[in-house]
Amino acid sequence: MKEEESKIYNTIINTEFSNYLDDSTIHELSKIMSVVDYNKSDHIYVRNEKISKFLIIHSGICEVIDNDGNVIRKLRENDFFGLISLFTNASKNYDLISVEDTRIFELDKGDLIELTLKFPNIKKELLNIVNEKIFNPEINAAIGKIAKEVDQKSIDELKKDISWKTLNDSEILFNEGDAGDSCYIVMSGRVEAIKNYGKDNEIILGELKKGDIIGDMALITGEKRSATIKASKLSRLIYISKKSFDKVMYNNPKALMEVSKALINRLKYKDPKDTLNKNIIIGIVSLINDKKTQNFFTTLNNSLQSFGTIENLNEITINLDSDKENLDSDILLENIISNNDFLILHSVDTNNLKWKKNIIKYSDQVIILGDPVKLNNISNEESEIFDNYSKIKPNKFWLVLNHNEDTIIPSKTKKIISIRNGIKTFHVKNNNSNDIRRLARFITKQTIGLTLGGGGAKGFAHYGIYKAMNELNIPIDVIGGTSAGAIIASQIALGYSLNEIININKKVNALKMFKEYGFPYMSLIKSHKVEQAAKISAGDSDIEDLWIPFFAPATDLTNSKLLVFDKGPLWEAIRSSGALPGIVLPHFMDKNIIVDGGLMNNLPVDIMKNNYGGKIICSSCALDKSMKTSITGVPNQFKLLMSKLFDKTNFEKNYHYVPTITDIVFKTSVVASASQINENINMSDLFLELPTSEFGLTEMNDNSMMKLIDLGYEYSKPKLQEFKDTLIL
Repeated sequence: MKEEESKIYNTIINTEFSNYLDDSTIHELSKIMSVVDYNKSDHIYVRNEKISKFLIIHSGICEVIDNDGNVIRKLRENDFFGLISLFTNASKNYDLISVEDTRIFELDKGDLIELTLKFPNIKKELLNIVNEKIFNPEINAAIGKIAKEVDQKSIDELKKDISWKTLNDSEILFNEGDAGDSCYIVMSGRVEAIKNYGKDNEIILGELKKGDIIGDMALITGEKRSATIKASKLSRLIYISKKSFDKVMYNNPKALMEVSKALINRLKYKDPKDTLNKNIIIGIVSLINDKKTQNFFTTLNNSLQSFGTIENLNEITINLDSDKENLDSDILLENIISNNDFLILHSVDTNNLKWKKNIIKYSDQVIILGDPVKLNNISNEESEIFDNYSKIKPNKFWLVLNHNEDTIIPSKTKKIISIRNGIKTFHVKNNNSNDIRRLARFITKQTIGLTLGGGGAKGFAHYGIYKAMNELNIPIDVIGGTSAGAIIASQIALGYSLNEIININKKVNALKMFKEYGFPYMSLIKSHKVEQAAKISAGDSDIEDLWIPFFAPATDLTNSKLLVFDKGPLWEAIRSSGALPGIVLPHFMDKNIIVDGGLMNNLPVDIMKNNYGGKIICSSCALDKSMKTSITGVPNQFKLLMSKLFDKTNFEKNYHYVPTITDIVFKTSVVASASQINENINMSDLFLELPTSEFGLTEMNDNSMMKLIDLGYEYSKPKLQEFKDTLIL
């Protein structure tokens, strides 16, 4: 061996490279690396230039310096620089400068490529080093959770036996019932935990992402897998086999005891998780023109900056051959996302189908930009990119419908969705920045949800909250409500201004629907006008057409279960959710009897939390405790009615309060879901109990409506102002 080659060989075996490279590989590298001497203050690497060499510091000190002249880090003997960038063809936004005379061993990119073509296994070995460098903090954090309180020596031994596993999109890691012979940690990508995979009763338990641990119980017990794990996208995991674990731990009983204790504590007391969805790759696949696409991208990029650091790549800046089937793209993206909260993949040329397919392959969330006017049929381009939407994953894809400026309310969305396998949709008006910011909050799970409880005419007070939120510029990203709350939520979701809503409700009030008495076989009210009111409020819109995502719970008496309307005709949802049993006729749908959602869930915060997460404002107008009465014994109901009609002063003096049939039925429905209501109040981030006790459930008149709006506004505005400070907008 030549002297220079020997120096390089001896240096490499003293670096962490020796943990990953076999001896023959080190010899091959030693033959093609060169020795270069730099003087003090020499620029070894200049920012923004393509990195073309891999460097190992043999002696001396170098500094990595950013744009502001700050020293990011120092490189000393045996440190290395540029390996990741050699694989990704990337550049860096900092300089590398020698602090003193420095000797460096350099490997030219061309020589590396030639070497890996000759010895393919060398590339794999070098990639393991890249993985270790990128993911070392996550590996340490994950092993710290698994082996909490274990001595460093045992942890170091455990890390030596870590192996890497790459899963392609939809590839199975293991099946439910398989032997538990290893523990996995997600390093990049996403995987789903699925119960009863491939069966009629299949359930997706959840999605696991970077840093999440899979199967750590198996290290202790070796029990069978409780669920199937399937990749949602191209994913990289590390794993520790039970055999390796036993080898380290059973020689150290104290360490094994600490691992067991840590596992039990993690199962009993789950660590609080940051609800902000970070470290995600967001892809934009556009079916509209380049100009609109660029405007959308710019606004989304700016919106996401409120939630963390962001990087973006297109088919030009990624600087890789998209035709090549190799790991270069994966390494580049993993390197970027490990240093940023978000990465956006987008197109400069929206006609580049190959790049669009790569965007889908590498992204955690895919936004499909489309013009609703042109989506009544699936185009040839869509068919090629999305394979006729036959394999889309509901949690991964968003179809963003970019409407013209003159669109008042979207329409025919249901057809667009149905021919695209039920894809999740989102409405944007001509790249409106507020709409795109709403989408950004959905992606990051930082939505602001508003849930509105039932309460008959008292529900008019909810509009006061809407007025206050508009004045304070607090957006509503998703809205849901029960009974009267469903009607109000639907009008807000349609995008109406408060004045437009008031005018609509004046038409509803004019119907005097609670005075349409009929023969009381199924209800006191005939309910023709109730149905008419629902159609006046909703028009011909489907829930899928609403600007703001909406839901309304109702009660399915036939099957004794809660029914959540989040698609279909809007009028049917609000008609069903407000069908107070005994007062209003049930809604009959698909041979089932559907009544007021308040019987089971009058404040649907749990539905909002489970389906959308984020911050939740909950408004109630039905929790007043004003039902105390002076009645005793068995009163004569006819005399009570006459007294109320012709002797109001003495009536109120003698009895304080006499409940009507409507009051009793409504209060009964609220009491029926009382425990659920209390749980939901605690689940909300801001609870507003509107003081509406002076108003009746059936006061559907313009005067009471305006008073209730003012009441809701005055009560909620100061509380909303304080709440606003906790939001990321």
